[in-house]
Amino acid sequence: MMDHQPTLFDDRRIYSLFELTGNIREVLQEAYPDFYWIKAEIAKLNFYPKSGHCYVDLVDKQERNIRAQMRATIWASAYQMISAKFRDQTRENLRDGMTVLFLASVSFHEVYGLSLNIVDIEPSFTLGEMAREKRDTIEALKKEGIFDLNRKKSLPPVPNKIAVISVESSKGYHDFMVTIRNNPYGYSFRCSLFPSVLQGEKAVETVIDQLMNIARQHAHFDVVTLIRGGGGEVGLSAYDTLKLAREVAVFPLPVITGIGHSTNETVVEMVAHTNLITPTAVASFLIGQFKTFEDRIDSLRDELFRESGQILQDSLTRMANLSHRFHSATLRLLQQPYSELVSSSEKMSIFVRYILEKQSHTLETYQKKIELLDPMNTLKRGYSITLLDDVPLTDASLAGSGSEIKTVLYKGTLDSKVI
Repeated sequence: MMDHQPTLFDDRRIYSLFELTGNIREVLQEAYPDFYWIKAEIAKLNFYPKSGHCYVDLVDKQERNIRAQMRATIWASAYQMISAKFRDQTRENLRDGMTVLFLASVSFHEVYGLSLNIVDIEPSFTLGEMAREKRDTIEALKKEGIFDLNRKKSLPPVPNKIAVISVESSKGYHDFMVTIRNNPYGYSFRCSLFPSVLQGEKAVETVIDQLMNIARQHAHFDVVTLIRGGGGEVGLSAYDTLKLAREVAVFPLPVITGIGHSTNETVVEMVAHTNLITPTAVASFLIGQFKTFEDRIDSLRDELFRESGQILQDSLTRMANLSHRFHSATLRLLQQPYSELVSSSEKMSIFVRYILEKQSHTLETYQKKIELLDPMNTLKRGYSITLLDDVPLTDASLAGSGSEIKTVLYKGTLDSKVI
């Protein structure tokens, strides 16, 4: 197949490297003259903005083992069109780890070796792969029995210690903080930011890192919010991965999501305790929890006043009736003979004392019930209230070693440190 005559040296046929590689190029051109549809995974996507060219490392895996790999090129003239079409249809950017179906020709160069020249990529194939991955993630979580785990966690009635996973410079985080700080009721929230990449190939690892960071200090927080804004539906495939969805499902605190889109709910949003569309909606939800609790306290206070007032009114009515009966009985007795009057007077005196003692006992009983409703009487009997960060402590496990607590007594308070 080679046209060049070999150099004879000790009866050996010797070819130059250029001759050999040139022959390989001719053979490949003959064997693969057309464009071919090929399926492969993008191991590494290298885009150079200055030239506009994109160089791709492709692999073919079977059970995580690489059984084939090759380099490919997408020239600038094709890359702009391919990437725009792909993003428009999949709502994702081309990235590492994606399985794609592409149209390419086989190319061999004497210096750069064997590669593929990609001229088109079929977005619908990748959409199918993404949908399959999402289904597999949901099935795996349900099989492990953790799909509903986070949604079953109890949300504190007053969630004011918030761990926020977001990007500090993002519009979504800004909107969240403005809504929280400027709430019309003057509620106080303590928000701690845990910065993270929220879309693209680094989103999964960075969000998980911050979740683990929060988990190590979860006793200091009530809820976790995962918020993102301004990105639309681009870059959401990270939230369908099994690795991230599993971390959210088993997280020890309720997770509230607001990643800024209204369709195609991701798996992370499915397993989160509460899913809301935007960061602003998340902030409004937390404020609403405060308002619901305040309204409940106001309702209980009004009920206490009504019940107390009714008890007092009933007692006054009974006393008025007793007074009227006493006056009527006295008039009747004055009309009787003196002997009967004396006898009746004695009986009436005994009866009146009995009635007064009975009604006095009833009034004392109601008064004691009212006094029992006063928290200060509870403290006076020797009980106390323990506060951690100005919040009543009901679970000793929440006060870790070194925590500072305050004990409220009937007279005064005590500041302590847990050892």
